Amino acid sequence: MLICLNGPWCSGKSTVARLLHKHLHFVVLQYDPSFAIDSSEYEEGCAESELSGEGRSVDGCGQVPTLVFQNPMSLSAYTTKRWQQHFVIVGMNRLDEVFKIRKRPIFWLLTVDAPTMLRYERLQKRDEE
Repeated sequence: MLICLNGPWCSGKSTVARLLHKHLHFVVLQYDPSFAIDSSEYEEGCAESELSGEGRSVDGCGQVPTLVFQNPMSLSAYTTKRWQQHFVIVGMNRLDEVFKIRKRPIFWLLTVDAPTMLRYERLQKRDEE
């Protein structure tokens, strides 16, 4: 299964990803076109943070073991080869990028949102940290 979470900042996407990882053992993938990847060190256009222990911060909120991808095609290739695993994607908000990965048989696009005031409070708390 492949679930793509999208939505505005501080809406709870990373919280949903953490819960899917913790309770259902989903592998968390982050789409970040600006992430610098040394292709000699990593294969298939992804950078794998250490999956044993604390990983990379997902969407700026909380630590989970994460795989980071620079482009949708490498993300799609990675998940297709591992089609029996469950993945959750955070950070892919453009529709044209979502269309490139929705070829998987079981693909869900979920939009996460929260009230504006709650999102504002979360953003202020994040800025303080």
